[in-house]
Amino acid sequence: MEDPASNPSSHPGSPSLGVSENGLSNSHDSAKMEAENPLASSRQPVRSATTTPIENKSEVNHVKQHASESSLFSSGTHVMPSWAAQMNQEHNNTPYIILQLQRTMDIKKLEKKSRKYKQDDFPDIFGNLDNESRNLLFWHFPPIKFAKKHKKKLQIFDTVTGPYDPKFVDEIYTPWVFGRAISTYPHLPTKDSRDGDPICDSYCIQLLEENITITVVADGCNWGPRPMAASNAAKAAFTDYLRNHIPDMSDLRDVGHYLLQALSACHSKIVEGKDQWEAGTTTLLGGMLIPVKPLKDKDSKDKKEKKDKKEKKDKKELTHWVWAFVSIGDCKSYHYSPSSKKVEDLTEGNRQNVFDAKDCGGRLGPQAEDGGPDLRNVSVHYKMCEPGDIVLILSDGVHDNLDPQTLGKTPADVSSEYNSVQDWGLVPADTAQTLKTDYMLKLLSDDLICGGKEEAKLRTKVFSVSSQMEEPLMSPGSITTRIIQFCLNMTGKGREWMEQNPQDKLPNDYAKYPGKMDHATCVTMRVGKFDTHLANSSSKKSDLRSSTRNIKD
Repeated sequence: MEDPASNPSSHPGSPSLGVSENGLSNSHDSAKMEAENPLASSRQPVRSATTTPIENKSEVNHVKQHASESSLFSSGTHVMPSWAAQMNQEHNNTPYIILQLQRTMDIKKLEKKSRKYKQDDFPDIFGNLDNESRNLLFWHFPPIKFAKKHKKKLQIFDTVTGPYDPKFVDEIYTPWVFGRAISTYPHLPTKDSRDGDPICDSYCIQLLEENITITVVADGCNWGPRPMAASNAAKAAFTDYLRNHIPDMSDLRDVGHYLLQALSACHSKIVEGKDQWEAGTTTLLGGMLIPVKPLKDKDSKDKKEKKDKKEKKDKKELTHWVWAFVSIGDCKSYHYSPSSKKVEDLTEGNRQNVFDAKDCGGRLGPQAEDGGPDLRNVSVHYKMCEPGDIVLILSDGVHDNLDPQTLGKTPADVSSEYNSVQDWGLVPADTAQTLKTDYMLKLLSDDLICGGKEEAKLRTKVFSVSSQMEEPLMSPGSITTRIIQFCLNMTGKGREWMEQNPQDKLPNDYAKYPGKMDHATCVTMRVGKFDTHLANSSSKKSDLRSSTRNIKD
């Protein structure tokens, strides 16, 4: 994550102790970041679309309807409203989605649905919340049962990590999962290494028994060893915690609880053995892809017999899946359905202003006044999936490069309704957000996931592909490579200009120098059973290659 963090106290939940990510005073840190990171202040913030908080009954009903699947949010609830900002200060860093729901729901109705769980041996970052308020974060998760109850700790089929894992073989897991983490920053001739090194993004994909996948992307905030350490500590703690507690889960609502607790495990690991303000911070998006039982509907006896037979077949073939995840910060997850040919942004609205690198909305690590995390935009989501569906996790270094404004496009370029408007600031905020989202989803669907018209003719050469195995157009490996290549292409002109003009700031002209340079991570999962026999036989190959090589000049 590009995060100049020149003034961490500029938003609720940030420390007011004059200490920044690097352990420096705010004023010194600002000068240091501007000197070390020419991208930090090379472009002035541009007005970006925001949405308005829910204030009337009809909108509240829309939220409840929308929350039945995918997410507790509708498009109008992610931005911190003014009343929530004030209450956030008064309520000790409470996630603002809880403050929103407390205004619209009778919490007492949730008491019967509340569940008791064992207390973990590390501090609960949500400890200031009562049990009912905490459950608001995942109250919309239905109690869908797992396809199979797991009474013991599941064995790890394999672990795929990045940004660099020399033991991972490209060909083995391409049919199911794939990940890349790179840097799109320039390598200035006056420096020995690329700007922004080391890469502070990281990811981990654990393939477990019974076709369960745990996946996490962590985006360290700022540059340097501290955010990199925070990112890596968080991804390890997240996957370990969830795997250890799978035997304690029986349905989707249990998953919601343990996803939140996994964040507490991550924060504890980040600060473990460090002074309060010595640890780095990181955003995170991670979850579980799980086969589940079909939903049961009330029906007649005759239809029930037919449905029972169908359910037995579905159970054997694992036709129902769910992607359940937690998010803090500005990473995003998308879902693509081959049957409908549509892409859905499962985290819509969590990244409003792509030009403000100082505020990612929330983060793990010491950021609040008491050394706790910034919990403002914590959210828990789920999405029902079918075999063959595609799930993406993107760090902001990727999805910011899908935003039409970052790509130098005007409202006139993306909408005939605004064919004479060249300035995004002249478009109503909610309309601008809708136009941008529609553009990003179409770009993902038509070009980056499905491959576009030219993909079959012109294969990318950035990452080598085995001559013995031509990857399918929509395999996780092909999709990930296309998305990463797109980010490299979009940031290429700006990167080249900076390498040729190392003492100057990049001009604030997105039409001429499109894209946003950053650490960029893409993880792609294909929903369905994975073939353990295929992987086991493939792993015996001798020509092992790294799947997470960084781009070299």
